[in-house]
Amino acid sequence: MGEDKAGGRPGPGAPGCRAGGLDALFRPCSVAVLGASPRRDSIGGTVLRNLVTGEYQGKVFPVNPAHEVVMSMKCYRSVLEIPDPVDLAVVIVRKDLALDVIRECGEKGVGALVIVSAGFGETGTPEGREREAKLRDLLRRYHMRASGPNCMGVINTEEAVRLNASFARVGPPPGPIAFVTQSGALGESMLQLAAERGAGISMFCSIGNRVDVDATDLVTYWDRDERTGVIAMYVESFLDPRQFIPVARRVTRRKPIVAVKAGRTAQGARAALSHTGSLVGRDVSYDALFEECGIVRVTSVGELFDVAAALAQQPAAPGSRVAVLTNAGGPGILATDALVGLDVTMTTFSPETTAYLRRVLHSEASVGNPVDLLASATAKDYDAAVRAALRDPGVDILLVIFAPPIMVDADPVTRVIADAWREEGRGKPVVACFMAKSRSVRAGLRQLQEAGIPTYPFPEEAAKAVAALVAHGSGRARPEDPPTAIRPAGDGGSAIIQAARERAAEEHREPWLSLEQGLALVGAYGIPTVATLFPDSLDGALDATTQLGWPVVAKVDSPAILHRSDVGGVTAGIADEGQLVRAWRRLTELLRENGGGGRIALQQQLAGARETVLGMTLDAMFGPLIMFGSGGIYVEVIRDVAFRLHPVGPRRAEEMIRQVRAFPLLAGTRGEPPVDLELLRDVLVRLSALVGDHPEIVELELNPFLIAPTGRESGAVDVRVRLG
Repeated sequence: MGEDKAGGRPGPGAPGCRAGGLDALFRPCSVAVLGASPRRDSIGGTVLRNLVTGEYQGKVFPVNPAHEVVMSMKCYRSVLEIPDPVDLAVVIVRKDLALDVIRECGEKGVGALVIVSAGFGETGTPEGREREAKLRDLLRRYHMRASGPNCMGVINTEEAVRLNASFARVGPPPGPIAFVTQSGALGESMLQLAAERGAGISMFCSIGNRVDVDATDLVTYWDRDERTGVIAMYVESFLDPRQFIPVARRVTRRKPIVAVKAGRTAQGARAALSHTGSLVGRDVSYDALFEECGIVRVTSVGELFDVAAALAQQPAAPGSRVAVLTNAGGPGILATDALVGLDVTMTTFSPETTAYLRRVLHSEASVGNPVDLLASATAKDYDAAVRAALRDPGVDILLVIFAPPIMVDADPVTRVIADAWREEGRGKPVVACFMAKSRSVRAGLRQLQEAGIPTYPFPEEAAKAVAALVAHGSGRARPEDPPTAIRPAGDGGSAIIQAARERAAEEHREPWLSLEQGLALVGAYGIPTVATLFPDSLDGALDATTQLGWPVVAKVDSPAILHRSDVGGVTAGIADEGQLVRAWRRLTELLRENGGGGRIALQQQLAGARETVLGMTLDAMFGPLIMFGSGGIYVEVIRDVAFRLHPVGPRRAEEMIRQVRAFPLLAGTRGEPPVDLELLRDVLVRLSALVGDHPEIVELELNPFLIAPTGRESGAVDVRVRLG
């Protein structure tokens, strides 16, 4: 099997050409169509016709025992009868014949397969799964690469190849975007949309059931392809996210990857029990994956190609500060709203830029951001404003809006925008929004397109392109964040975990740590906890207050009670002995009502601290997910949380803290001092280390973790740990 490289060798027409690895899939020297048909409306006929009419530069061999000639070409009964070597075979046969013809391909020495045939694992039947398992065995035995099964094919628009081994009825224009789709059914519609939006394709692959080639393989291959500037993905899931992450992270530092993920609203794979688990759906895992990899995520296929076109034409934004220029107030407001909603920063111009704009523009023009040049703005006004914005050190990216008025010709405006960007851009991207399709505007748009400035008809679409360029820039510049080595005290809680498992097995229940065990476990990793005692009697509780001080909090600790607040299992603000006696008796009765097991804990009550939540849940595909957010009993209602893939180092911890909506409260507001953000970051890092050392933990939560200003006491109040 040849090396999986892209480019750097003779094309299919070269003498003695042979291709191996993924080159056999995308740059084959010869293609056999197994199931070729003379019927124009059949898949076998469409694939063969696409190869011929698309001017594929290699040899094509129709294979079908029912025909001697197809499309004026000799048709072979079997791939074994073809006298020449075959690099790529497109398999379009019935499911009951598929494995036999694939075995013949292996015997022939075929390098790669496009398996259009269905009836494999996607059926969900034992028969289909067994057929797919046998297919994997054949691919391994004969060292063949394969796309599919249940896919629509592959395309390579490279001039020396011109391969369209698919049943798409629309051939995409050549361009810099490599596109992978998991959905064969949507593939043709996506290619049609790409053609309509002018998004040129370098290569296309429908991966179907992903029995062999998957997104990780393709991202690796396309990273080495000089023609590919952007990788676009339609994904429903990853076979092995943990294998994909380091590959994608490496690639996005050189080339942007933009993805649309189907199933944003799908529920999690299991019914989680703790707050942390119930806040995690599979889509949260993908958000964390894309964030970690620096992948730009979009919400629709149309947006996928709009954004990919911008990423292909413009440099990544060096920062998130955007300036907006417009000749109409309404579109400027729409753009501003959209940009702010996408977390892009509306910049403030330097005093020099503001003074210059005020001097050269109409006296009634607005020179803030957005800059309103007025409907009467001429090409001269746009030229001055664009150049001034691009020169401003506080501008990282520019959005230019033009709503063509009757008295202003669009052509000179587009010309000065293009010229100004060429001369003043200095690595700062420009996106344009031209809000009409008159003949004058269409002519002007061609100038922008030739200059490499992406254009959109509406401000909201342009804003999404701006946000994508910002996201790619920040993702590419995102520093590595190696995990911090944490040395726990003693055995790091291993004995605690073992004891909890043995106790749960004896009691035939799910293994959860008790509050005492949970506090001890996190304490071993240097995570501060609120002072807690577990008296075994009311007299012991009264004695404990001399150590804890007033006020105290009393709470039940029982494996039968998951959420204490739901059953009244917590009494806070206990300020004297009488209140403690009443709380103790009530909580003792509550334990009796819930089976009699468990204990009552007394805790020191901290004042002046913010409630946060820190946690981890184990995703079967992604591994541990670390969570931080606003804590307390309403965490599931407020859902102000951030997730990252494990491990989390100091940089990722800082990102998580700043990402939540409540961050301004943590940072200090309305005269209140900030909380100890350094401690909060350190606790997240220590939590990540704990999770890494104990893979048997499937769910962990510190809720609330009370964080106070620097110099005052902070700590975990409640710790819940579930073991696998």
